Amino acid sequence: MGRREKKPGLFSTRNIVALFIVAVMVLSGLGYMMERNDSEDAFEYNGYKFDILNNMLTTKVGNMKLTFFSDPRYVDNINISPEILPLLKNSRMIYFTYNDSDILKEDVALVHYTIAEPVWKSLNLYVVQALTDENEYNYPVITCANATSAVPVIYFIHSNATGFVLEGNCVIANAFSKSDVYVLTDRLLFGLYGIMK
Repeated sequence: MGRREKKPGLFSTRNIVALFIVAVMVLSGLGYMMERNDSEDAFEYNGYKFDILNNMLTTKVGNMKLTFFSDPRYVDNINISPEILPLLKNSRMIYFTYNDSDILKEDVALVHYTIAEPVWKSLNLYVVQALTDENEYNYPVITCANATSAVPVIYFIHSNATGFVLEGNCVIANAFSKSDVYVLTDRLLFGLYGIMK
């Protein structure tokens, strides 16, 4: 009697390797198609090419790839006092403050978390999260009264209108809605990076 040859099972090494190769090829093709669709939505603004990636906008400034929440074409209508950008550019540290009972607090905190490290790495500008009152988070208590030319304050406030007001060395960012927090932040960043004036 001869020995029966064992048939390879469904989960043999050969089948698993073949399935892995097919999966890599299919996922690579899907990734290429998705990237291609995003790049079709690319646009240019003031000499900077913007790409859409995961619902965010990216562009290169020098050798840095930067990410923004807002389209600069829709942000450039927000007026900004000519003194604000030099005030921020000439400092090495900025306080990003808000009231912990403000309805915009989660959005301001998220914006700070998102921009703090890239702004530090690209502009050598330290952005410190603060609150206007004593708090359980041990954040510094900072208001416009603490603002100096060396360490300005950006104070986010829920307001009936969206825009910036400069009071001394304090930039008051009035936001009507949660989305305005992102728009105002990007307006400042576009100015700091030289994408818009």
